[in-house]
Amino acid sequence: MSTGFRFLSAAAIALLLGTAGVAHADGVYSVRPMVQLGAGVSDGYQVGGATQASTNFGSDMQAHVDLANGTVRNYLQISGPDAGGSGFGNAYGGFSERLTFYGTPGEVEFSFHVDGSVQSPARDPQYNSLLQILVFVNLYVIDAQAGATLLNFTSDQFASNVLLKRTETIEFRNPTEPLDVLIDRMFSGSILVGAGSTVDVFATLSIAAALNANPVTVTLDFMNTGSFGIDTPDGVTFTSDSGVFLTGQQGGSPVPLPATLGLIGLGWAALSVTTRSRRRPDTLRRDTAPRSVPA
Repeated sequence: MSTGFRFLSAAAIALLLGTAGVAHADGVYSVRPMVQLGAGVSDGYQVGGATQASTNFGSDMQAHVDLANGTVRNYLQISGPDAGGSGFGNAYGGFSERLTFYGTPGEVEFSFHVDGSVQSPARDPQYNSLLQILVFVNLYVIDAQAGATLLNFTSDQFASNVLLKRTETIEFRNPTEPLDVLIDRMFSGSILVGAGSTVDVFATLSIAAALNANPVTVTLDFMNTGSFGIDTPDGVTFTSDSGVFLTGQQGGSPVPLPATLGLIGLGWAALSVTTRSRRRPDTLRRDTAPRSVPA
């Protein structure tokens, strides 16, 4: 975990990562939009019920999750000093889904595309107070027999059951120049599946800002969505626990879904964090030896 989290309390970290506990409900698939301003939290977590949910604090803090489209959309605009009493705001969106595959064994590709912008003035040194902006992304595929949930899937207890893991923290701390940054990221990888293979997929996007005593306004606009995709080879189909997962991407195509669903027009190349003045290469790479999931 980035050392940039050290100034936050354990409770704030749990909310940022979406691991703060709530009452348990039966079911496998789940959606969780959540926003936080200081000590105030609005949590729309649902398990085995609704397949889309939203929550917000006005128009400045929004989180939307939709299983049918495989999307997470977040927005955060926060002004200091000491917004919400602590200067900390967070918008989180995440979902989990259980998938069962059918047909001949094959390599299935998973992706989570995150697209948004970060805007902030430079920190004024006279305030001698930390200004920190964070974007945190997770894409996991875990053997369904492990029983991971959206609240605990990053736990070390499931390390041996993880079939695919893509995660990154993007941090801007005490910017010395104004920020106007586009973040356009593709997280992707593949696993081998056989007939009857069952996996749990997890995708989360969290955007946060800690202004502390800085009298600035920071805007993180990720309403252009984090979009989940699956690409299956010929002869491989899947069903989902919710029965609607990704059907919205094809205007309500039936389940099992066709092999052409997902990743349409998307390449394997990982995209860079881009500023107006420079680009840097992405370090994400496709698995060189895809792992297989037990049937």
